[in-house]
Amino acid sequence: MNILYNGSNTDVEFSEIYHPLHSMVHLRFADGYENIFFTDVETGRWTEQDLGFTELADLVGEKYESRFKPKKSVYRKLKWHYSIQDKKPIHFAYSHYKIFDLPVFEIYSPSRRYLFAMVCITKTEWKVIKIPGDLRYDNNLILELTRILEPHVN
Repeated sequence: MNILYNGSNTDVEFSEIYHPLHSMVHLRFADGYENIFFTDVETGRWTEQDLGFTELADLVGEKYESRFKPKKSVYRKLKWHYSIQDKKPIHFAYSHYKIFDLPVFEIYSPSRRYLFAMVCITKTEWKVIKIPGDLRYDNNLILELTRILEPHVN
């Protein structure tokens, strides 16, 4: 695949990554640069992982959507959390809704990538639903998230 970037056609290796909420691709450029690009669930804009909304992300999104039928966008209004716990920053976004009267929290990284869902079964029992093969998470972080989200269970 070629992308017109900085005034020249650039060859890229392109692979689509399955994701239930984002259109997502991994690109590797001829110069060795590689990154993951995905659609933001709040705006539908393409974003470059860990870099945010960039000109390159816009170009990748245009190219992807011109070559492939874009999947139906899923939109969520995100609420952002930032705190310091034991001298470590905790920064994430979440979307909250209910399924069969159970509170569900979709958790997103600071770069807007969906990470996992947490379902509150009871005030002391939570289930974490991850995408198989996706990123790995620290269990201490998940325990901290239950403490942070518990006041939002209604």
